Amino acid sequence: APTAQIASTVFTVTATNSGGSTTADITLSVAPFLAFTNAHAASFALGQPNLELGNAGISQSADQGFYGNMAIHNNKLFVATENSRVVSHTLPVTQNGPNAVNVIGQPDFVTSTQGNAANELEYPAATSISDGKLFISDWDNSRVLIFNTVPTTDQPSANVVVGQDDFGEDNSSCDATSLGNSIEGVSAAAGKLVIADKLQNRVLIYNSIPTTNGAAANIVLGQPDMTTCTPNNGGISATSLQGPSQVWTDGTKLLVSDSSNNRVLIWNTFPTSNAQPADLVLGQPDFVTTSEDLTQNKLQDPIGLATNGTQVFVSDYAANRVMIWNTFPTTNGQNADVVLGQPDFISDDPGVLADNLESPAGFAFDETHLYVSEFSNHRVLVFTSN
Repeated sequence: APTAQIASTVFTVTATNSGGSTTADITLSVAPFLAFTNAHAASFALGQPNLELGNAGISQSADQGFYGNMAIHNNKLFVATENSRVVSHTLPVTQNGPNAVNVIGQPDFVTSTQGNAANELEYPAATSISDGKLFISDWDNSRVLIFNTVPTTDQPSANVVVGQDDFGEDNSSCDATSLGNSIEGVSAAAGKLVIADKLQNRVLIYNSIPTTNGAAANIVLGQPDMTTCTPNNGGISATSLQGPSQVWTDGTKLLVSDSSNNRVLIWNTFPTSNAQPADLVLGQPDFVTTSEDLTQNKLQDPIGLATNGTQVFVSDYAANRVMIWNTFPTTNGQNADVVLGQPDFISDDPGVLADNLESPAGFAFDETHLYVSEFSNHRVLVFTSN
């Protein structure tokens, strides 16, 4: 059974010199390689009773508009949905349409009330878990919620709110302590928090996890300062952003889906200054091109993204496919190696089948599975590695 997104191995190392010896444990992360072929069929679906249905619903086993990147913790998958809630599912998934075990943002599995209290949500878009904390991007409340412990009960209250001065508020502004509407992506790792402030065309970085409401960001990407929110400020370049949707970081690398520019930007080392230029671009041949196309190296409104350190996964939302790079890219516009949801790199045929996708939006992965949230078909597909 999967227990974590990245497996770890502990090695005991002893160093000896003339002054004596010291022994210490070193933990090395081992990234699983997930082997897929084009149009690889999913094994199961969350949210649907079989792999050929895509109906919206609201119950313990059905939902509406699964969206964004997901998080895994203690054999639980946390998924944001358009029913203004986050549901958790037990892993591994062994059947279609299993019941969720807990709901966040609602008192039960049949309610979808929108709100901005500490225990409410309005169209959450993504989840992230790091150091035992849960982070939820609360799209229409212009905020990110932080739970200091990963919830195991229904409708828990968040401990900290980012982007607002307090719970119960929904204000939008372009500055270091505020967020705009449509907060889509969130990722936390190594004591850092990254938020995609989509409609304000920027990514905010917090060098430490906020512990009080309304904390100020330390670094902004896509803009020269904290009070500028212009799309593609200064022109299309390695420093510009327009409608960034999702973010992913392990505390070293940073990936941003620059959706409206039809590209993914990669920082090989974690940014330390405002408007720091990206090192690589996927989906475009260079940093000044934004065209879209159905090819092996182009993207159309990419949203979700993730990497296990070796492979890179991108949900090509408007092209109804998932693109996979089997080795971490080293050149701009590098070709993807595998496509899911379509038979090849030049097809765009949305549908509801085990090997078909419509509006894929986000990811999670463990040692043997890739989980893909699919907005239009109201499901999460579970792909099992070969």
